Amino acid sequence: MRILRPGLSPPSEKEAPPFACLHFPAITFSMSSMSLFSFFKKSGASLLPPLKDLHVDVLLHSCANMRVGRQVPSKEGFATLADEAGVVKDDHQGFEACFHEGMLESVFIDLAKFPGVICRDDERLESITSMTEAELLAVLGEPYHRDEDDDEVILFYEDGTVETQFEFPGRARLRYITISATPLLADPLQRAQYGCVNPWPGPEA
Repeated sequence: MRILRPGLSPPSEKEAPPFACLHFPAITFSMSSMSLFSFFKKSGASLLPPLKDLHVDVLLHSCANMRVGRQVPSKEGFATLADEAGVVKDDHQGFEACFHEGMLESVFIDLAKFPGVICRDDERLESITSMTEAELLAVLGEPYHRDEDDDEVILFYEDGTVETQFEFPGRARLRYITISATPLLADPLQRAQYGCVNPWPGPEA
């Protein structure tokens, strides 16, 4: 079962609300870094500067200390690299983010490629790239919903306004993380299609 990620079309049988795209200020950049940013933007190159110091917090829903679903400065860091659709993407580093009207809307991480740091409440998760489902549950507790098919397991964590998805391809190790201010399961039709019977913790879509 595929899930909606930034830049991807949703599966036809489970249409998800479209992602508005997010704004992503990065950490603190030097003038040389910003000059590099300008080069990438003007040249159309897809690669970002190295993201090894970029922190993504799955509990605080943050990236580079900016919160998903909240307004951020429009002319800083990653925002300066967004394309016309508002997307900042680097496949080589397993990172994608979107912004819309100055709001950080979503973050997608491919753990097999991402060189940055994944945290939980400011605490680094050292073994995140090799975690099994059971190991992640021991760290984060029970999810709002668990979806499983022949190809993968997806754990959905919800707080009513932000959704975090953890995907285990082949039902093996954690590979993908998506944090979104447009929760897929806020839609009652989506919950029905995913077999979710839990009451929604926030406003319905």
